[in-house]
Amino acid sequence: MKFANVSVVIPYYNNSSTISRTLSSIYNQTVLPKEVIVVDDNSKKNENKKLKNILNKYNNKKINNILICKKKNSGPATARNIGWNKSSCKYIAFLDSDDSWHIKKIELQYNIMEKNKLSFTCHYSTNKYSNTFNNYKNNNQLKKISLLKMLFSNQFTTPTVMLLRNINLRFEDKKYYTEDYLLWLEILISGTKMYLIKKTLTYLHKPSIGFSGLSKNINAMRKGELESFYTLFKKKKINKFLFYILVLYSHIKRFRKSIFIYGIK
Repeated sequence: MKFANVSVVIPYYNNSSTISRTLSSIYNQTVLPKEVIVVDDNSKKNENKKLKNILNKYNNKKINNILICKKKNSGPATARNIGWNKSSCKYIAFLDSDDSWHIKKIELQYNIMEKNKLSFTCHYSTNKYSNTFNNYKNNNQLKKISLLKMLFSNQFTTPTVMLLRNINLRFEDKKYYTEDYLLWLEILISGTKMYLIKKTLTYLHKPSIGFSGLSKNINAMRKGELESFYTLFKKKKINKFLFYILVLYSHIKRFRKSIFIYGIK
């Protein structure tokens, strides 16, 4: 049994119906993480009990399983930060409690990061309804992610990310929408290089837009994105001209998505 120096951080909130699938995708990895940290964001009592029962099934003396139960709900950003700060491994990998990974996700991403001495990588994800990864391609091609492209569009999803634990930036506490996008931008602006691994290694079990979950609220997502841009501007990480360009583009982009999902009556 092989292990990678990786902590997996999972924010959890009333997701007992999907967490087994998520955990199974971790414990079936060809290379296992050393640590799995689940942060229960003040779920209902019965949901917390179900979570504990499910976690008991995955007890593994060789893997450090940690459950953190919060007394107050504050969103996935804060939950991830708590898990991140509690972690002890070299790398952090994020996974949501309703998503899952390709069986070789940790092995491939960890080896690429170690071999190339990288601080931050991500990869492709898919939300096609399938339990297999038929479009998985065995290549190690890396693509550097540019700040300009990221400013105009988030290039990846949180469950695809693996990063160095000692990066000193964090998700904005209690931010519910685009909290990941803001952090990625701040990390990029700080000078950390990001690389895309051209492999599909994460399965999102719901579409990212126009479906159930946080992402269904287009207006809230747009507001979160605008708040992220304002945060960067307020911190003097982007100038006024770029801020206004990004705000305008955000409005146009969300309007187009609204048309695509709902149509114009």
